[in-house]
Amino acid sequence: MNRQALIEQLADKEHASWARWMDYLFNRCDLEQGRNHFRYIIPHELVQRWKRQADTPYAGLSEKEKQSDRDEVAHILPIIDEYMKQAVTAISNAQMKQGVRLHPDAMLRAIEEMT
Repeated sequence: MNRQALIEQLADKEHASWARWMDYLFNRCDLEQGRNHFRYIIPHELVQRWKRQADTPYAGLSEKEKQSDRDEVAHILPIIDEYMKQAVTAISNAQMKQGVRLHPDAMLRAIEEMT
């Protein structure tokens, strides 16, 4: 996977995350129907809560709020994992061409141990 393919896959997941949020938002709004329009009204208590969350750094969020962000990140981790595996394989192959033998799994373990 090249850099552009990585960007496209991550952008696809970002769009899916945004779409889930919009569905969530619209399902919590009050719908006002006019003659020629629909109007979604966000309840005041939700505006207050989401404004507070938006103004709060991640470290200051509740554990439940942090978990919600972690759940969103979990959607993109498989893409990052695949990109890392391909990068490690490319490095390993380059090393083997130069006579160095480090298996890709050994590189991944070293990266995991480092973090």
